[in-house]
Amino acid sequence: MTDDPSAALLRLAALPVGTLLAGGSPRAFAHLARLDEREAAHRTRARALAADVGARLVRHPLLDAPGRAAALAVRRTLYQGSELTGGDVEALARRAERLLPGDDLAVRLRYQVVGQSTLSTLRRDTFRTIAFEDERLLEAAWGLLHATASGRHVAADGDRALYRDIAARVAEGEPWSSKRMRRRLDYLWHTLTRASTRATPRGWLGHLALLPVHGYGRWDGTTRLRVTEGAAARVTPAYRHVRLDGAHRLALAPLTWVEPAELIIWTGGADPRDPRGEVRVPRTDALDTIVERLSPGPVRAGALVDALAGRDPARRAAVTAHLETLIATGVLRVGPVDRPVLTGWRPIGDDVETPPGVDVFRQTDAALAVDHAHRLTGLVGLALRTMALIDSDGLPPRPLLPPDLGTHPRPLLELARECATAGVRVGAWRPHHYDWPAVTDPGSGYARLVAHLDQRMDRETAGDLDVEALDSLGAPAAIPEWPVDALIRPLRGPGEIIGALDLVTPAGLLDARFVDGLSALHPELPQVRAYREFLRELSETAGVPLVEVCPPGTGRWPAHCERWTGDPDRAGGTYLPLSGFTLRVEGGRRVVAEFRGERVWPVLHATRTPAVPWDTVTGLLMLASPQPERDHWRPLRYSFDAWPHRSFVPRITVGGQLVISPAQWRLRPSTMWRPADRLADKYVALARLVRRLRMPRLVEVAPGVHEEATAVDLYGPQGVRVLDRMIRSGAPTLYVRELLADPEHLAVHDEATGAPTVAELLLRIPAGTSRDVRADTSRAPFSKVSAGAR
Repeated sequence: MTDDPSAALLRLAALPVGTLLAGGSPRAFAHLARLDEREAAHRTRARALAADVGARLVRHPLLDAPGRAAALAVRRTLYQGSELTGGDVEALARRAERLLPGDDLAVRLRYQVVGQSTLSTLRRDTFRTIAFEDERLLEAAWGLLHATASGRHVAADGDRALYRDIAARVAEGEPWSSKRMRRRLDYLWHTLTRASTRATPRGWLGHLALLPVHGYGRWDGTTRLRVTEGAAARVTPAYRHVRLDGAHRLALAPLTWVEPAELIIWTGGADPRDPRGEVRVPRTDALDTIVERLSPGPVRAGALVDALAGRDPARRAAVTAHLETLIATGVLRVGPVDRPVLTGWRPIGDDVETPPGVDVFRQTDAALAVDHAHRLTGLVGLALRTMALIDSDGLPPRPLLPPDLGTHPRPLLELARECATAGVRVGAWRPHHYDWPAVTDPGSGYARLVAHLDQRMDRETAGDLDVEALDSLGAPAAIPEWPVDALIRPLRGPGEIIGALDLVTPAGLLDARFVDGLSALHPELPQVRAYREFLRELSETAGVPLVEVCPPGTGRWPAHCERWTGDPDRAGGTYLPLSGFTLRVEGGRRVVAEFRGERVWPVLHATRTPAVPWDTVTGLLMLASPQPERDHWRPLRYSFDAWPHRSFVPRITVGGQLVISPAQWRLRPSTMWRPADRLADKYVALARLVRRLRMPRLVEVAPGVHEEATAVDLYGPQGVRVLDRMIRSGAPTLYVRELLADPEHLAVHDEATGAPTVAELLLRIPAGTSRDVRADTSRAPFSKVSAGAR
């Protein structure tokens, strides 16, 4: 990292985490804790009393047979924890007074009955409180969402038809207790939970802000960064083609094969193995002329009609009708005329519309201190060393190549069609490249790492890896050859933890769809400028042009490269049709991509994973890319596979300050409660579980390590219901992770809602200019293909 001006991105949840916590009931769980303590004390007294009844009364020589039978019955009831009968206990107490004068046994027997009655009253009151709180809080979702302008936008930014239906029912006074409204409550709670616990930008649910990084930056992580009240919205109009206009851009469908007698087009992400997923159009002179005109790239419809029909109105009408037919059949793609609309900075109020296709941008009141950015960068470096040590165990990554790819150039689309039709996977392949895997080589550095942490976990509340530990374990240096983005949740005291690492990805993937919007709001994006300079220097040094791959349906793409291919729905730059690409293997191990004979390096900055069949097309192209794979650096969210003997694994940190794996618990649903249990009993079971395992209030729960985790307030009625649904689903195991979203520890304050908010810092590493990254251009493009891969 240099001292050049740079910037990070701040992603923040639309609602404060306190919104979710307001739907919980610490009061009800405090009642349950008190009840549990009283019941435990009652059981302890009962066992002690049973022992004394047996020792001092049952064995008393003057006790007659009926009295001994009564004493044995009371003793058995006490041991079993069952309810005592007042008359039987009173009769036994009188016998005790007569046989044991001055002994306190009779008093204790009567007190046990009184205590039983008191406990029964407390239990009844507690269950009544639970029922009241459950009803009150389940109905609170609508009010919590509508308490602020941000919340009202969130409520309207999901299933709009369902939201309008709920709003109409609320306006008509339909009670939340009705069956229809009960079903709709799950949707409201899901929306509220997502908007208050996840910072991923999506419409009004998650926002994005540019965070400058300066030597004079004031935010060093010890105080809360304030996000100002205003926002700007960028709306991308949803396009639905109605009528061809001269300003529309026309292009051939990108996945098109020209056969001798017909054109074959893959349509709309359908599986090419399904005949319904392709369109076949007989070739004609008129169609060939259109294909020839559009092969170089998109053309304005007006210019195409001019070239094909001149000024003759009849011919122009016929050509336009023919183009409309080709659009309808999928041969041609038509690009929208409307451009995204950007509002200026304004307060978040009800006058701000909530249209679909919106990105919400915010501003901060301070810059990130460069020293703090340095500190985070160093900690991420330790995390990368840890990941590299993990990867030293097991099989090395290798590519999946088409079986017929050799030294002779093969057309990309021909290869893609063969692979997709045969169901052949292509692209990078990494075995178990997620989380902490099981050790496969007992002599590996990773095996030593697992043993080292296992010993620390037995003695301490967390496993930490510092520089000395990683050096002693043989962790390799982990200097990335490509700029990376680290996604970190900033945290603040008490304690030394300053953040939690979620992801490390190649630069430019997670922010790709927001670059254009940010560029329109800010005079410069230093991190984008530096990255583009890195790409330009890389291309110039190697003498190989870079080509941006733009699959449809994966977000909006910034213009990082002058050349691009894929979805033609983009203006500017030089479009390279996919039909011009070929692939071959060079030197027995290198995949080479060429466009009409010129060597090129594909790069991909798609936010989302391409859909079928674009995953095959993209996977083939990226075999020839110098860019690391999207999952090159493994996320370390779950740690159980590395320590299968543990049902609890404490958090794992690096440098004592950055969490790389949260604390987590492995639960057996069969030991929690039965689906048929009463709601109050489920509350009791959950409260006992939380206290016994010392779990935090906010956690994430998933039925599997590959399943979507759900944020849960363990003190809330909705949390009970979420867990109950997972138990009912039959999942054999539930995986619970600490959420690290305690309001006291959150490092960002949103002035629009007036409370601490879950946020994530997207930190470019290294910052500064491209001079900070020295990519090995002689090796990088071939790092994905090992010798003998074919």
